[in-house]
Amino acid sequence: MKPFPSTWNDAQRERFAQMETFLGIQGLYDRLECVHVAGTNGKGSVCAYVASMLEQAGYTTGLFVSPHLYEENERIQINGLPIPLDALHRWMEQAYTRLPRVRLFEAYFYAALRWFAQEHVDIAVVEAGIGGAMDCTTILSPRVTVCTKIGVDHAELLGRDPVQIAVQKAGIAKPGVPMVLYPVQQEAARVAFWEECARRGAPAVDLQKAYAQAKDTPQGPLWRLHVPGLTLENVRLPLRGGYQAHNALTALAVMQTLKERDGYFMTNRALKDGLEQTRWPGRLERLALKPPVLLDGAHNPQAARALVQSVKTLYPDTPLVLLTAVMADKDVEGIARELAALSDTVICTQVESERALDARAYAALYPLAQAEPNAKQAYVKACSLCPPQGMVVLAGSLYLPSAVGLGPEAAPKPLMRSARPPQPNF
Repeated sequence: MKPFPSTWNDAQRERFAQMETFLGIQGLYDRLECVHVAGTNGKGSVCAYVASMLEQAGYTTGLFVSPHLYEENERIQINGLPIPLDALHRWMEQAYTRLPRVRLFEAYFYAALRWFAQEHVDIAVVEAGIGGAMDCTTILSPRVTVCTKIGVDHAELLGRDPVQIAVQKAGIAKPGVPMVLYPVQQEAARVAFWEECARRGAPAVDLQKAYAQAKDTPQGPLWRLHVPGLTLENVRLPLRGGYQAHNALTALAVMQTLKERDGYFMTNRALKDGLEQTRWPGRLERLALKPPVLLDGAHNPQAARALVQSVKTLYPDTPLVLLTAVMADKDVEGIARELAALSDTVICTQVESERALDARAYAALYPLAQAEPNAKQAYVKACSLCPPQGMVVLAGSLYLPSAVGLGPEAAPKPLMRSARPPQPNF
């Protein structure tokens, strides 16, 4: 097994010595080719873009993300197909047996590693959990690390200072492993990333000079995406929201880094196809129901603000009903303050979780909102209040769509994956 990085502090060494014992199957974690992604907002989208491009380039690609939208096996995928539920549960039970105090996220991570090893994936894209420095996924030996946009989330663990948060997120950096930095960042956080990368000996791939230019068409914008060493023309991004161009730039920089430093073979056509065929449910996703439903996580104030801006741009004249639920350990006042700008008709509910905020307590944070603790009844009420030509917006928690009774059958079908084999990099 590989030695721990020399830049790890005592707390990291103690933490990952325990994880090494837990994951101590030879090759289970230290031989996995992977891309490791941390950050506050945009992690899932960047992971989805990278995984889709790797698949289009012909690589058998694992994907580990959280949380799930409908079924828990969505967290662990290979080439877009989720892990079988029986295998997931078998390996999670094995995790609890190996380490009785294991956390739920760690059990999912263990199952992902077992499945990726069994299926001999070429490379995996792994989303970190909370933080970075002490997250169980940081035991991996990645080819590239990534830090997406920083914001306040899990403040009780990470604090509210962007510098402090950036240092925690950048804790996934390792000596000699490039770290791709999101193109739009608070200056204090950007400086903290640079300093932490330098301290840990990780080459920083800064995207301040990257750019995305949009050309309007009747079918939506076509993008010119440029990162150092790579430009793609006329890309139609399937994930909506202006910030998705920044997520796509970040993912492209990951692919260019894999190509330049590690010899991964990929054509520009494969990269373009990968971006255009990316599917990431529940993020500004419109379901063609009656009335139509727009899904978005918006699980912290920054994400909620981005949702409001995107909805006002995409649906400026559409009457809206907001149906929302949040977790009590989030910045619930900040989320409510942002989401209140979406609509005067607000229904607050709650999901089945010990972390869920009570619907009545949540409703009290809005100028005028109804509380309906039963999520399914709340959805019925939201639909009944939705005016003709209107739309229901589900936001605040990614567990909400499942809680109200929506399932994957309501979502658009994913595009077919490419079966193109990998080519030698001459």
